[in-house]
Amino acid sequence: MSEQAQRLTLSIPSERWDTVEPPEGTVFLAQRIGAFEYFRPTVSVEIAELQPDATLRDVAGVLFGKLRQIDSGAEGRVDDSQQEAGRVLQRVRFTLHAEGLPPLQLEQWQVIVAMDTDDPSVRLAMTIVLTAEASAIGEYTADFQQFVGSATVDAGPVA
Repeated sequence: MSEQAQRLTLSIPSERWDTVEPPEGTVFLAQRIGAFEYFRPTVSVEIAELQPDATLRDVAGVLFGKLRQIDSGAEGRVDDSQQEAGRVLQRVRFTLHAEGLPPLQLEQWQVIVAMDTDDPSVRLAMTIVLTAEASAIGEYTADFQQFVGSATVDAGPVA
């Protein structure tokens, strides 16, 4: 477990979610429990150091660019009205083409939050992401809001 993962506190909103081992670069991953025909909804958390002049909107742009590599037709919408308060929201709809499956219309809701650290020269951003089939993502709104509302990171020294 990374130091960042050890510093993350997050509440699982219900027994309908289960934590799983996150992939490299991700500090938290939960998946929805149940039967799903093609895609199991997930909530993930990443923490990254920001470049000196980078904004949270820049982080949203990087995330959107990654999804454009999966689907060049991905469509996104950024709400940066809360950027001064240290928060940017982004929604991205994209198509995933996976072998043996029909094309899947997925959507991501991304919440990008500026984090305080003990060292004012170090700027971090935490990104909390819900990924689900676009037609069903609304079913997970309340749970996602609970994930986001409970997420905190100890602002101790950064390695």
